[in-house]
Amino acid sequence: MAVSYGKDGSVTFANGDVSKVVDWSLDATTSLAEFTNMASAADFKEYKGGIKRWTARVTCVEDSSPAIATVLGATTGLVLTDDSVTFTALSGKAMCIGVEVGTGIEDVNRHTYLFTSNGPIAMT
Repeated sequence: MAVSYGKDGSVTFANGDVSKVVDWSLDATTSLAEFTNMASAADFKEYKGGIKRWTARVTCVEDSSPAIATVLGATTGLVLTDDSVTFTALSGKAMCIGVEVGTGIEDVNRHTYLFTSNGPIAMT
């Protein structure tokens, strides 16, 4: 069984590396269209996959984060990696649709960037 750790992962925007990434996640989904009819087998609903979409969330410590004004609303190439041997990278074009800024009483400031797909995601 392959073991993967996030400590050597990275995130790259098209305009350069973002060092000091704390974490990242990716969620890929598809819309569904139900086409159940009276002749459907075994009384189960039937669906067809529709439009695909993916979203990503990237959290960085503040001192390495790109300025909010330069990324919010911008479409960029996004590459997400971890340190495993079997998983190389996920890459695709994405638009930054949100930025969350926060800190805890015993923590450094963090910026979380929210992305939505602007095309397919591929394992490279």
